[in-house]
Amino acid sequence: MTTPRNLPVREAEIREMIATGKNDEARSALFDLIVECAGGGDFENASRFRDLLYEVDPMALQDIIKANELIEEAMNGAVSDEFNQAWTGLREALSEEEFLALYHSLTEHSLDKGKPLVKAGSRFDGIIMVTRGTIGMACDCSGRTVELQELEPGMIVEGNCVHPSLWTLSLTCLSQVCVHILRRKPFEDLLETFPGLDAKLAALCRPLHSVWQQLREQEKDRRMFERTAVSRKITFQVMKNDSTPVERVFRGELLDISRSGLAFVLRIAKRENRRMLFDRRLSVIVDPDALKLRCTGEVVAVSCHDIQNHDYAVHVAFHDALETTALQPLLPGQQETGDLPVSDPPDVT
Repeated sequence: MTTPRNLPVREAEIREMIATGKNDEARSALFDLIVECAGGGDFENASRFRDLLYEVDPMALQDIIKANELIEEAMNGAVSDEFNQAWTGLREALSEEEFLALYHSLTEHSLDKGKPLVKAGSRFDGIIMVTRGTIGMACDCSGRTVELQELEPGMIVEGNCVHPSLWTLSLTCLSQVCVHILRRKPFEDLLETFPGLDAKLAALCRPLHSVWQQLREQEKDRRMFERTAVSRKITFQVMKNDSTPVERVFRGELLDISRSGLAFVLRIAKRENRRMLFDRRLSVIVDPDALKLRCTGEVVAVSCHDIQNHDYAVHVAFHDALETTALQPLLPGQQETGDLPVSDPPDVT
């Protein structure tokens, strides 16, 4: 990328022209800057000056249209042949404007054979797009590594970007690899301009979702302990760094529970607030009226449950596994004990 020489000085001069009513001179100088920025690959400044051109003279349609064409042509020309070849499906799924904005928000990375790309349990927040080479995908099932699908050019996998979540997969390069990565912040910036982009990218990820169905059919389970569907009221509080809970108490509905964790439904009106719970430590009481169970754990994922009603599933992992007896009061057909089992894991720093 090449930024025009003396850009701050030239921009200041243009703004002085605008302030003194010399709009024709400002329009001409802005157009020249747009041409230079676009030609040098500085698309952010080219777009910024185009927007300023529109503010200066909204009726200068010929210059504005020409500026848009120049920027789009330059952005298109900057897309590598390798990327175009690997991502024909992406071009078909997105509009030209969406495709170019996405491409220029990506970062390119090359890795050697055998290099780990992502490890299970990582908080890496990105969408990974395979442009060259092959990546092996694996997960831990009952204490052993199970090799899953191989990712080839034109395939996408994401974690902790569209939905807040720890990675449950590990990715390792099986050959020399080139990947393009979209991190969460640029992804969220794109969504402000293209609100439907997340759904289109999710559709491209959908073929990978069959992996978990295959595991279930083969009776392979990634979880150490069996989980049981249980419908109960819960309350929870967010824990501070000193392990004391904040004063506010929130309510939800238990979905399922095991010795190692639980999931509950919570209504979150604003989508962006999902991430406020991710990675936080919670103190949870199940069936608070009867005080069936108190436990603490860390939020490892927040996923969609009923998008129309703004209901999300909050997944909590306990730091220490519960005793089997602690779950008995919650299971169907079990007698009430009247006791309050407690599982307080050690402080996490």
